[in-house]
Amino acid sequence: MEATAGELERLVVGRGLASREQVAAAAGGAADALALGQALVRARLLGPAELAGLLGEVSGAGAGAGGGEGEDRVGPYVLGPEIGRGGMAVVRRAMHSGLRRPAAVKLLRGGAAASEERRVRFRREAEAAARLRHEAIVPVHDVGEWRGTPWLAMDLVEGDTLDRWIARERPTPREVARLLRPLCDALAHAHSHGIVHRDVKPRNILVGTGRAYLTDFGLAKLLPSADGPAEESPITHEGALVGSPLYMAPEQIRRGFGDVGPRADLFAYGCVLWEACEGRHPFAGAATPLEAFHRICEEEPGAPARLPRGLEAVCRRALRKSPEERFADAAGMGRALDAALAEGAGPPARRVRRRLAAAAAPLAIAAGALAFGLAAPGDASETRRLAAEAQAHRAAGRTAEAAEVECRLAWRLLDEGPGRDPAAAEDAARRAVGLAPDRWKCHGALGRVLAERGRPAEAATAYRTAIALMRAARESPHEYAALLRRCEAAAREEKP
Repeated sequence: MEATAGELERLVVGRGLASREQVAAAAGGAADALALGQALVRARLLGPAELAGLLGEVSGAGAGAGGGEGEDRVGPYVLGPEIGRGGMAVVRRAMHSGLRRPAAVKLLRGGAAASEERRVRFRREAEAAARLRHEAIVPVHDVGEWRGTPWLAMDLVEGDTLDRWIARERPTPREVARLLRPLCDALAHAHSHGIVHRDVKPRNILVGTGRAYLTDFGLAKLLPSADGPAEESPITHEGALVGSPLYMAPEQIRRGFGDVGPRADLFAYGCVLWEACEGRHPFAGAATPLEAFHRICEEEPGAPARLPRGLEAVCRRALRKSPEERFADAAGMGRALDAALAEGAGPPARRVRRRLAAAAAPLAIAAGALAFGLAAPGDASETRRLAAEAQAHRAAGRTAEAAEVECRLAWRLLDEGPGRDPAAAEDAARRAVGLAPDRWKCHGALGRVLAERGRPAEAATAYRTAIALMRAARESPHEYAALLRRCEAAAREEKP
């Protein structure tokens, strides 16, 4: 039997959570327990987590068997076949028995034996979703617990995850960008309500009926907002990594790049957009998560093959290492994406550079130096920007910041492609070491450059210095392991 508003009211009043008058004032004619519960949450008489527990109690009385992954019913939902499975939960097609409305029901794997961390994460998804109402976010309608198994019910999206949809449909970059454009508005909506998703990735984006939807707020960070307080009990211990490795912003990977805030979602969105348009992740090629972390924190994406110029510029700004260098907010990124889509198709930037180089070749015969300037290395504007930024920091006496930028410039000059210039990369790395001789990153960058230039003995010395500085600072253990491997490789090459 479906739970009634009266049953929930008796439970709320009986436990002293609200008076009968307060419930009546908030109810507004609610006819069932769910509608009343939502009204009480809006009136701030109940929290989402409290509502979840109460609904589980009142709906469980006549619900029949349920709760486990293989059982047929939870609360008012009759469960159908499994439509998705992840490390934490199983998603099943379902039907609301009273409203005859299709839904997707997510059940926490492990049931009553699930760890407290998993339960908190599951509850957080419901709490985050309760703050949000946006057409590009999959809404959560109902939450509960049956025989120890937490569950939540959300809209059923008839479609597939973004990665599978792209593999099947093979869309053009502009089609992908148009599809994903509303997610900028979805993120802006979430951020305005004090929610940072922290796990934007292709598998958390559903595509159905020609539209994209953001889902799974299980790793969301709840910030103070008008809709509620900040999170009170974090689900991870201090220093733990939160997110999916290939889509984590540098500030999620380690401290020192800034607090993990809304701009971390913009970095992940930039990764998703680049990968979906290009068919290749911007930091692809890493064999391990540790190597992926290093690429994300230290390297720049290579030249794209399919991305039009405007879309590439949007992605590159979103993928800046420092949060302050990215878009100010998701709405601003959406406007930049609109402008890029309005520019027209345009060939990928790499092809334009090749055409410019070909056009400049005849000029080289008549005016060699000038033509050389026209046929500048790939994405020379970004190289010039980094060089100018480093110079500005040096002029202002900000040596640490200048060293940081010189390291990034060195990594960029080592990129494969027409812009590769190992000699200039060495100059940048040596300037970084001169500016900040006590920073392990500068010596590590120099070691990488020297190894690329075929000087293993010097590379091993630079790596050893970087490792010693890192040990002294007691920081970045994952990067320490990567440096140690490079040092050992350089030492092997050093031996006759």
